Amino acid sequence: MNKIKFFSYLILSVFILFYLITTTYSFSKIYFSFKQESHLNLQNFIDKKKISTSFRKQLNTTIYEKIEKETLLKIIYNLDKKSFDILISANINKLSDHLSDEKTLISLYKNPSLIKDQINNLKLDKVQKWDNADLSVNANANSILEKNKFKLMGPNIKELYKDTNYFFLTSLNTFKLDFIHKNINIIIKLNLDKMIWKIVSVEIKY
Repeated sequence: MNKIKFFSYLILSVFILFYLITTTYSFSKIYFSFKQESHLNLQNFIDKKKISTSFRKQLNTTIYEKIEKETLLKIIYNLDKKSFDILISANINKLSDHLSDEKTLISLYKNPSLIKDQINNLKLDKVQKWDNADLSVNANANSILEKNKFKLMGPNIKELYKDTNYFFLTSLNTFKLDFIHKNINIIIKLNLDKMIWKIVSVEIKY
């Protein structure tokens, strides 16, 4: 019986230690990638495909809610729903891919309300293109910050804690984090990928 207890505690301790090490490492890397505006580092801790899918769901809901609320848009949309649905779907897919790019994510970190501008500029009558340069950080930022990386201060744990609504495991390989950043509610999900945690979903409630 004592042996069973011992091995149970041992397994539990290893499990807790593993989560502490992997989350601390991954979250610190993600935090400093955003603070240093280093898309090269950030790309190792995001799953673009899954983030794009999460944005696609949000945008689809937001756009059709907007159409339903605005009388003129609703009238125009009802003239040819099938054609508009095709165009809206194409634009949502393109915008979702754009928003999931590491450079764009850094820009959204700097100013989360930018997503509102992107949604407001979404067209119903033509397929659009998005240029990462529109929202991306300075191309020289990585080289400049590399030289000054040791001057960067660490996270203010007290402030981070105050701005966090909740942070917990939703499954053995999924973390959910709900926090306030620049007065905007943001929810992210991270999945365990081998030995690191990657961002797989971003929801910005502007």
